[in-house]
Amino acid sequence: MAVLFDTNVLFTIARDPSQEQTIRNKVNPDHEQEVISIVNVGELWSFVRQNGWGSNRLAGVDILLQKMVVIRIDSDLLVDRYVEIDVFSQGKNLEMSLPGPDKSARNMGKNDLWIAATASLFNLQLITMDGDFDHLETNYIRLNKFTHPLF
Repeated sequence: MAVLFDTNVLFTIARDPSQEQTIRNKVNPDHEQEVISIVNVGELWSFVRQNGWGSNRLAGVDILLQKMVVIRIDSDLLVDRYVEIDVFSQGKNLEMSLPGPDKSARNMGKNDLWIAATASLFNLQLITMDGDFDHLETNYIRLNKFTHPLF
C-alpha cells in the first residue's frame, strides 16, 4: 500500500537532509511508494521561502519533491471527498458521528482537509507527526502517526 506523507514529515526531512534515509526508514519501513498531495508541495515551498532558505537547501527540497508522486486536485471525486470529510469533521454528518467520548466538532485546516481527502480517496496510509487527523482514522483514513522527534 502506498503512503502519503503529511507536510510535517517533509519538513523534517527538508530541515536535515543528512537524516533523510533514517527518517524514511522510520516512517515507511516497508518502502512503499511515497505519495504527496500538491497541497504538500505548496506548504513546503511556502515554508522554505518564508524562512529564507539558501540555494543549496532549495535545491535539496526540489530533489526531495522529485522523488515523490504528486497527486493534483483535479478530480470531482477528490472535491466530493473533501466536502464529505469537512462535513464529518464539523459534526454535521447525520449518518456518522465523530469518534471519541467528547464527539465535538473539529476545525481542520483547509490544507489538512485536502491531504486527508487525498489519502482517503486513493486509499493511502497517511503518515503524520501530529494529531490533526486522529478523528478521521475510524471512518476515512489509515493513519500512521509518529511522535516528534522521530529518533
